[in-house]
Amino acid sequence: CSEGVELHGIYYICKEIEPVPGKNLFLLVGLETKFTRILLHEGIFYGCIVFFCSGIILLLYGFYVNRLVKKQAELEKKLRASEGLATMGKLAAMLSHEVRNPLNAINIGLQYMSETGKVNPDIVQRLKSEVTRLSELTTELLSLSRGFSISPKKFEINDLLMELRYKFVGRVQEKNATFNVLGPEDLAIVADRRWLIRALENLIQNAFDMLPEGGNVMVEVRKIASEVQFQVADTGQGIDRKTRERIFEPFFTSKENGLGLGLYIVQKVAEAHGGRVWVNSRAGEGTVFVLSIPLGGDTNE
Repeated sequence: CSEGVELHGIYYICKEIEPVPGKNLFLLVGLETKFTRILLHEGIFYGCIVFFCSGIILLLYGFYVNRLVKKQAELEKKLRASEGLATMGKLAAMLSHEVRNPLNAINIGLQYMSETGKVNPDIVQRLKSEVTRLSELTTELLSLSRGFSISPKKFEINDLLMELRYKFVGRVQEKNATFNVLGPEDLAIVADRRWLIRALENLIQNAFDMLPEGGNVMVEVRKIASEVQFQVADTGQGIDRKTRERIFEPFFTSKENGLGLGLYIVQKVAEAHGGRVWVNSRAGEGTVFVLSIPLGGDTNE
């Protein structure tokens, strides 16, 4: 049995097979030589066409993908620019809001003393406090822009709570609400007092914003193991799940005139102290924010 024999224009292929043990069979296949050449030539021709077309398709696909990548990069650049402008707008609005009130108070005080020709000690003290407030605001904005930093020092919790009581007398009267501030006596912590007060002010301010007429806001401080927990609870309308998921994001707010930086600052204050903040709330059932930070240092000294 020969393989690959051409005879009288026919190309023969013979193959010996053994379908059954002990039985040998021979398979003979013949293909016309002319047809074989045509098949070979056409195969090469169509193969070249397929190869060429595949190359063109790959080239066009690569060009299309490249255009998509460039277009996506341009869109991302425009998006970053628009987000930057939006951020600048929100920062400008925040500055306008935060700076306007102290400047108005300073202007009114100076105008009064200019018209009366008298120096009122109470007004002078108020002017000093407003100037201090502007200075602190500048420091806070610089801290946020450069990366959050704190200066921890030891202080008594009771002094901080007393300051908070006085700061929200106006909101209590405005809402006809009750404001309870509770904490253990003789408890000292090591923390940045200024930033901690700012964080608690933000939480309490939010609580009063969500509070209905005649509601209640309660601030309670607890020492749990080596941590101090500041709990701010209100009897307001509560917070839905979708809002809770994004509530600590910068510039996210559910308020009509809100800036979305208050709770972001609270979170930054907690993280800077090695602590954390979380919220427990359901729509229609009130809200509880918990700011937990380490005691810090040896508080028995």
